[in-house]
Amino acid sequence: MHPDVIHALDGMDLAFVALDDNCEILYQNRTAHSLSLLYGKLINLIGNNESVPETLTSDDGLIFCIRMIEYEGRKLLFAEKQYAACASSLRLYKGVITTTGEGIWALRPNGDTDYVNGRLAEMLDHPVETVLQHGLFHYVPLEMRIPLKNMFDSALFGNQEEAEILFTKGNNKELWTYARSGPLYSREQKVNGVMFNLQDITERHWLDGILQEQIQRVQEYSVELDQQRVTLMQANIRLEALATTDGLTGLKNHRAFQEALVHELKQCSRLEATLSVILLDVDYFKRYNDTFGHPAGDCVLQKVAEILRKSVRGTDFTARYGGEEFAAILPGADEEGALRVAERIREGIESAEWRELSMTVSIGVTSAEKIDTPAALIDRADRGLYRSKENGRNRVTYIPPLSGVTETVRI
Repeated sequence: MHPDVIHALDGMDLAFVALDDNCEILYQNRTAHSLSLLYGKLINLIGNNESVPETLTSDDGLIFCIRMIEYEGRKLLFAEKQYAACASSLRLYKGVITTTGEGIWALRPNGDTDYVNGRLAEMLDHPVETVLQHGLFHYVPLEMRIPLKNMFDSALFGNQEEAEILFTKGNNKELWTYARSGPLYSREQKVNGVMFNLQDITERHWLDGILQEQIQRVQEYSVELDQQRVTLMQANIRLEALATTDGLTGLKNHRAFQEALVHELKQCSRLEATLSVILLDVDYFKRYNDTFGHPAGDCVLQKVAEILRKSVRGTDFTARYGGEEFAAILPGADEEGALRVAERIREGIESAEWRELSMTVSIGVTSAEKIDTPAALIDRADRGLYRSKENGRNRVTYIPPLSGVTETVRI
């Protein structure tokens, strides 16, 4: 060869060998000297009339791209180191990745598979050769390809990523993996490949699915339970209303009146406030009932209840005490205030329009003192009511809390 050509070939990283027709070496450059074993393989293949592979791996694990051309009856062989970083990195970890419990998938920058370990083939339920032939994305469903491609591209920029990736194994079964991707570096610390570590989490994913299903059921049961609890509360409220409300008049009943009186007396004592109680009875109601019948009597009681409700303040408590008797608790009302309310009730009933006969009521009023009890209050209001009846009905009688004080009667 011309000296200038030889000089140029010796300065190249590209390995070059020229062979004669008998496959004897005519020339090899300096790079090819270091790859004598590699070229020994190639020469044997050519001598046996076998095809020259596109790539060949040297004994130290480096991968070479092989090219052969014939020129003037001579065979010219070129070998160029390819993906040395990926191959050398894998070589360093070969003792680990062949025995690890995780699947290993190493790829070149163009996405071609460079290496898979036996564990990965076992996980995919395919031979290693089949996995190498098809490549990474062949085993990934369409919806997973973009996330996997993003992990691959990120690793080429030197980043590490992790995600749960679904693969399709033999018999179209699901293989859920915890995938970690990272770069493979050359000796010059340049990224020249990507490695995926794949951990089989199919069982865990299945258990997570069952757990999530159970959690969802618990949440649904919880919502249903909350709804039942609300329904029960509403039912209890309705039952409480039924238990404390008079069905005919809509006012609170005797039981509710007694409970409210106890509560209001405690409030009165704590706040040192005033409190008054009114009891009223419909005059000659039994005679009216016997004359016009119970339905007509019920209408009278309903109208008395309506007038009573409209005659008091919103903070006052009204109730049907029993039969044709009604009651009211007036928090904060003293003697004068209670008498004004009682008189408004009496006048409202007397002046109302009645269907058969005009109706009137007799009323007893009293106010509380610090040492009062519910029974004492009711007793005084009841005495006032009967004083009104004894004095001719259709009137208001006030019984003061202190003994020796004159009763007040209003007609």
